[in-house]
Amino acid sequence: PLSIRVPESATPGSHFGGIFVSVEAPKFRQVGAGVGYEVASIVSIRISGDILDSARIRSFSTDKLIYSSKKDVHFAAKVENMGNILIRPRGPVPITGMFGTKSETYIMNETLAGVFPGSVRDFEFTWGGEGLGFGKYEAIVALGYDGKDGQKTIDSTLVFWVFPVKVMLS
Repeated sequence: PLSIRVPESATPGSHFGGIFVSVEAPKFRQVGAGVGYEVASIVSIRISGDILDSARIRSFSTDKLIYSSKKDVHFAAKVENMGNILIRPRGPVPITGMFGTKSETYIMNETLAGVFPGSVRDFEFTWGGEGLGFGKYEAIVALGYDGKDGQKTIDSTLVFWVFPVKVMLS
């Protein structure tokens, strides 16, 4: 059994801890083998009070501005949690061509990884679009997370270009 006593001076919001249990392998006097193990579990609690649920996308970018094809376009987003509760932002990243043609939509943070209070977390993915591709593309990241009064959203937009140089030169 485990009990947690929250101090009266605890600040509102998310707090985290860990519980670690380990058992050493038995020691033999002569010959033998033993098995030891370690197990850990993360504990997350939320203290009621003045909850702050503010976040922003600090940056949303690609590793290059111009690509020779739609394959291997690397996206990176930095999400900053300015609040005092754990957030798990998740949402679509639709990619649209210059003539309004929609390419596939990627879901950012499908695993629901958390962003701890007062920290920044990097989210990355690589788009491997089908076909040749040409011109200006726009990607919009729109992430939702649970706030104190329901769902909140944050978003950002970026533009990148695809010019298939080898095809154009031939």
